[in-house]
Amino acid sequence: MTKQVPHNNKELRKPPRRSPDKEAICTSPVSDAADMRELIDRTEEALKTAKEHAQALQQLIDNMPAGVLLMDSELRLLAWNKLYVRYFDPSVKWQVGTRIEDIIPLAEESGILSKLRRALRTQRPVSVRDFRYDGLARGTTYWHAAAVPLRLKLEGGPTAALALVVVDVTPEVIAREKFSQMAFLAEKRAAELEAERARLETIIECAPIALVVCDTDLNVIASNSVTRQYAKLLGLNEQPLGRLDFRFPGLEFSDRDGNPLDSEGFVIARSLQGETCRDHVMTCRSRNGSTITVKVNTAPLTNSEGRITGVVIAALDITDEKKAQEEIREIYLREHAIAEKLQTSFLQDECPEIPGFEITQRYQAALDEAAVGGDFYDLFRLTDEKLGVVIADVAGKGLNAAVYTAMTKYMLRAYAFEESNPELVLARLNEALTACTPAEIFVTVVYGILDQTKSTFSFANAGHELPIHYSHRLRKATSLDVTGRALALVQGSSYTTQTITLEAGDLLVLYTDGITDAGHGITRLGKERLLWIIESYGSAQGEVLVDNIMNAAMDYAGGRLMDDAALLVVRARSS
Repeated sequence: MTKQVPHNNKELRKPPRRSPDKEAICTSPVSDAADMRELIDRTEEALKTAKEHAQALQQLIDNMPAGVLLMDSELRLLAWNKLYVRYFDPSVKWQVGTRIEDIIPLAEESGILSKLRRALRTQRPVSVRDFRYDGLARGTTYWHAAAVPLRLKLEGGPTAALALVVVDVTPEVIAREKFSQMAFLAEKRAAELEAERARLETIIECAPIALVVCDTDLNVIASNSVTRQYAKLLGLNEQPLGRLDFRFPGLEFSDRDGNPLDSEGFVIARSLQGETCRDHVMTCRSRNGSTITVKVNTAPLTNSEGRITGVVIAALDITDEKKAQEEIREIYLREHAIAEKLQTSFLQDECPEIPGFEITQRYQAALDEAAVGGDFYDLFRLTDEKLGVVIADVAGKGLNAAVYTAMTKYMLRAYAFEESNPELVLARLNEALTACTPAEIFVTVVYGILDQTKSTFSFANAGHELPIHYSHRLRKATSLDVTGRALALVQGSSYTTQTITLEAGDLLVLYTDGITDAGHGITRLGKERLLWIIESYGSAQGEVLVDNIMNAAMDYAGGRLMDDAALLVVRARSS
């Protein structure tokens, strides 16, 4: 459509000196100075006339929300509005006749000139959308633009012109690109989440334990095939596992100790309060006779705000393991019963009396009732004036230790009746035990002879805890010696006999390592404290001394002796 510049119904009076054809106006450059001068004069005259007679049009152009340029056919400026100037560098001096490429940087490189020339050549509007332009110092911008051919009527005849209208759409394009980018990232994240969900489902499904994910109302969100196998075993295969409920018809739940279990007492409720629970044992029994025992771990699920949204449950079937443990415990208890009877037979209820001496005995088993140890003491009469005294510790626990304890006790008695010297008794016993016991078995023992007539104690010590002699006269407790290595370690071991004289009021204290080792870590009763207790209560009755020693050992052990403790106290009476 041809556009005319109004000028009060009067045409521009000054005709052009020549009338070039339309194509030449559109495409041919001005060839000489005279033509250029003529073009500038005509442009200035047209602009002057437009400004004088078309103030309304200029005001309209200036107030348009788009940049507007008016150019002649040589793409030289005729008019412009303020908004267009602000798009570019306002410091540049805009004047009529300036070439468009001197106003718009990179006009040729960006393709602007080619579009303007096409509009002039074809006399049809050329429009672009989201046109990218990199010629501004502030960076990349985007434009909607239209180049519209015009015909200006001058006195010399119509003249070709071009109007360029542009709208800066940079914020919209950037926002759209960001939106597209965000949409792409969202789609990518959604795909990643879907892949993660698929991987998680695969992991859950392939796990060898039952896995269940529930919401806060215990509605089942996800479960695996192992869970469904457990449900089928318990007769729940015909009803969907939609919700965890401890009131399933025909099902009974109990804890590790067999106590009935309900939803309030189970660890799921604790995890819904934020607690992570591990290794909780639960047994399920169904009316069809099926029983399954599981070890359950539960943990809360939280969202990004830290709010609990559910719970994950992992259950491992330990039915066979529990049955095996019960069978082992039954065997162990039977063994314990036998070992306990043997152990009881080693400990004498009544101590043989020997004139001139008072003997106090005590045995304290370790807390673990099933672990019968190899500690024992023995008192037997050799002659009317002599008493055999033994305290020993056989390595090991249970029935195995009890068997070798019995062997040691009665072999030692047999050799004691044949040999009058303790060192020879232990040497023969060592040879016999070395020959008939396995490598892991060894025995520590003190064997001595208490002589009523001489008031002496002659003994040999095969690697056992040191006996203690308390002198009533000196009020002093002293450790005696080890006279040889433990039995059943090396054949040919030799031992020596030592003899001490017991004055009136003197004490002889024999004990096993359950006394001195009582305690934990580096905090043990120890030999030095034992000596102090003996010196503190050496003048008291034998029962008083024994009670104090045992109480001290229990205190250091925190009430839980980790090893059996045997104790013999021999006091020489006053004449």
